[in-house]
Amino acid sequence: MKTLSSIKLMVLENESSKQEILDFFLRRIGIQDLQMANSYNNAIELFATYRPDVALLDIELGEEKTGLDVARFIKSNSNTPFLFITSNYTSELYEQARELKPHAFISREMNELNLRQAIELAIQNTALNERQPTISKPSTAQVIDSDFYSKLGSKYKKINLEDILWVEVEGRYSIIKTTDGKKTLQQSSLREMDRRLPHKQFCRIHKSYIVNLSKVESVDIGNSIIFIGQVELPIGRNFKKEFLARMTKI
Repeated sequence: MKTLSSIKLMVLENESSKQEILDFFLRRIGIQDLQMANSYNNAIELFATYRPDVALLDIELGEEKTGLDVARFIKSNSNTPFLFITSNYTSELYEQARELKPHAFISREMNELNLRQAIELAIQNTALNERQPTISKPSTAQVIDSDFYSKLGSKYKKINLEDILWVEVEGRYSIIKTTDGKKTLQQSSLREMDRRLPHKQFCRIHKSYIVNLSKVESVDIGNSIIFIGQVELPIGRNFKKEFLARMTKI
């Protein structure tokens, strides 16, 4: 099993002064191989090249994308354990973070012992899970996840995830476009849809669009456009790196 002195640790923190504090504490507890990221895009790129054993993530980054989005990317593409640095977050933000099942929440008012224990437990739990035999059995969650229930008012409509082409912004709501040519109005923001849809299958490519990765037929990287059938959809600059990283894994 790896130790604190042998692991590769990625830290996401957008403020340089807080980076220095974290670096000081992490070096004190024995971390030797440490890389810092200061933005969502920087973190995605660093994660792909550095391949850390553990990720320590601040949630608020001062931009549209947050540490929660980085955690979702990590969770969708690896088994790397991640920990959140907590501060004065709203209850809604905390609930979103908790749903991602981080290995720990670490307070800003950390001490060396708490920091060491949290990271060591993440290493130990990951090593234990990797040794557990895999048992194939029916999963209720998988059956439920094959369908999406669209809500508008008091009505619910079941939509098979495989039938979804993309989701787009419509004012304060979202529109789900499906393979049968229909459009279904969804009483949720695109940000909420991005949180609810399974990230192994769906990816946000623009502030106005989420696409089903399996439906993307071609990508024009130079012009930042994807094609689903005859429809062109733009790739936003802030979403391009994650989208291209996800496409290479399909």
